[in-house]
Amino acid sequence: MRVRRDFPLPIKVKLSLLITTLVALAVLLVGFSLLSRQERALTDAVTKRGKTIAANLAAAGKSALATNDDLALNIFVKEAMHDEDVAYVVFTDEKGIVHAHSDVTAIGRPVVRPPALKPASQQALVQTYKRGDAEIIDISVPLTFSKTPVGMLYVGFSTRAISTAVDKARNQAFLITAFMVVLGLAGAVALATLLARPIFRLMDATDAVAQGDFNVSVPVTTRDELGVLTESFNRMARSLREKEMIKRAFTRYVAREVVEEVLKDPEHAMLTGGRSDGRLRSADRASRSCRTRGEDGARHARGRRRPRQAASRHRAGAVRGRDRRQPR
Repeated sequence: MRVRRDFPLPIKVKLSLLITTLVALAVLLVGFSLLSRQERALTDAVTKRGKTIAANLAAAGKSALATNDDLALNIFVKEAMHDEDVAYVVFTDEKGIVHAHSDVTAIGRPVVRPPALKPASQQALVQTYKRGDAEIIDISVPLTFSKTPVGMLYVGFSTRAISTAVDKARNQAFLITAFMVVLGLAGAVALATLLARPIFRLMDATDAVAQGDFNVSVPVTTRDELGVLTESFNRMARSLREKEMIKRAFTRYVAREVVEEVLKDPEHAMLTGGRSDGRLRSADRASRSCRTRGEDGARHARGRRRPRQAASRHRAGAVRGRDRRQPR
C-alpha cells in the first residue's frame, strides 16, 4: 500500500522542466545563431550589390561630370532610384557642389553629409549609419577622368529589406521554437515518467518493508544506477526476511529479548559476556535439563515394562506345561 506523500515539486515535474528548458534553450540558441548569420549574409549581399551599382554609376557619370552634363547625371540618378534598396544617389564636383541628386532641391548646393560618417577620401569607402528606424549603407566613390579628379559619387542603400527578411525569419523561428518546446515538453513528461517509475516502485517497496512486510521484491528493469540500487534493495529485503524467519524459529525455544539482542549483533553476543550470555546459558541449561528428564523418563518406562514382560513369559510357559501333562 502506497503511503500518500505531497511533495512541493515532484521529481517527474523537475525532470520535465529541466528537459523542456534545455530543449528551449538549445532551439533558441540555434535560432538566434542562424538569424545572426542570415542577417550578416544579407548585409554582405546588399553591400556587394551596392558596390557593383556604384561602380557602374561612377563609370557612366565621370565623363558627364567632366563635361558638366547635369542632364545625363540626373538621368543616371533617376534610373538608379528605380531600385527599391537605393536610398539616394549624389554626384558632386571636386568642390563638393551637387550636380545631380535624388532630391532635386539639393542640386546646386554644397553636399551635406551625416556627421557620423567619415569625410570622403581618394579611396572607395563603405560606411553605415542610422537614419530614422532604418540603417543606411553609404558607399562613396571618387570620380577621376583621365587621371584627374572630377568629383565624388555617394550612393546610399537601405537595409529595410534586410530587416523585413530578418523579422520574418525571426517570427518563423519563434513558431518553430514554440512547436519544439511543446514537443519537448511532451517528450520530457514521457521520459520523466519512465525514469521516475523505478523510483516510485522503490518507494512502495520501502513503505511495505517499513510496515513489516519483508516478502517484497522490486523487478530490475534497467542496467544503470537505478538498477544497482534496486538490486541492493532486494538483497536488503531478503536479509531482513531471513532474520525474521530466524527470529520466529528462536522465539519458540529462547526468550524473545535474547533473540533480538543476538540478531542485533551476533558476533558481539557470542564473543562477549554479559546478561545476554547468561540468558543464553540459562536457556541452554534449561533445554539440556528438559532433555535429561526426558531421557530418564524413557529409561524408567522401559524398566517398568521389563518385569511385566517376564511375568507374561512365565505364565505362558506354565500353560504350555499343563497342556503337555494332561493325558490324551
